[in-house]
Amino acid sequence: MQLEQIVDFLNSQYPLSLAEEWDNVGLLLGDLARDVRRIMTCLTVTPEVCREAVRESIDLIVSHHPFPFRAIRRITSETVEGRMLLELLGREIAVYSPHTAHDSAEDGVNRQLADMFGLADVRALNENGSGRIGRILGSVKTLHDCLEIVRTRLGNCLYVGQLDREIDTVALGCGAADGFIEEAARQGADLLLVGEARFHACLEARSRNLALILPGHYASEHFAVETLAGKLTARFAELTCFASREDREVLHWFGA
Repeated sequence: MQLEQIVDFLNSQYPLSLAEEWDNVGLLLGDLARDVRRIMTCLTVTPEVCREAVRESIDLIVSHHPFPFRAIRRITSETVEGRMLLELLGREIAVYSPHTAHDSAEDGVNRQLADMFGLADVRALNENGSGRIGRILGSVKTLHDCLEIVRTRLGNCLYVGQLDREIDTVALGCGAADGFIEEAARQGADLLLVGEARFHACLEARSRNLALILPGHYASEHFAVETLAGKLTARFAELTCFASREDREVLHWFGA
């Protein structure tokens, strides 16, 4: 199967028009006419992931985070990024990134987070389709209840707010999304889940009477990489597709 067919499918699932203007999305490395047999998904292309791709004879890496992300003046072995690019180019391994298009797609990362809470009346938080906001139904009533859901599904997390705070409306933004605080508060959210937030952003949320849950950048997005591997397998049964085993959290809790 040619790379072009897989790129067309990914573009249809995660339209690049949904990506933020500053983002670098789509096919970032590779020849559309090249045959693909083995695909690996990951959150970020790291040296460990790059070595795994070589070891596993991967033809295409679908990385949530773009690689490369910013414009590059030169590609040499003097930098980590340069060495990885040279390795991938030498092995003819393609790289595709959906990033913020994946975040904002109809069944993308933020929608999957909304489904984790079982939200109803889910809609985009911003006019350009980013983020999500909806109402909680069922037995989930407090910040403590929401924290239990996140801890069970995503792992340990930080939070801002009183545990007995009643929660009705939840806003969501995966990754580094503390820029959603103002809009979430304006739309009457009781709780905002984002991957990570700056200290002063946390203070701002508290001043706006907005509870926060912070599972970490990695945890707020990595689960969707595994879902994406399953989606590619379902669409292209003749190909081998799996999520990277070397794509791991870089931050760790001490004493947890």
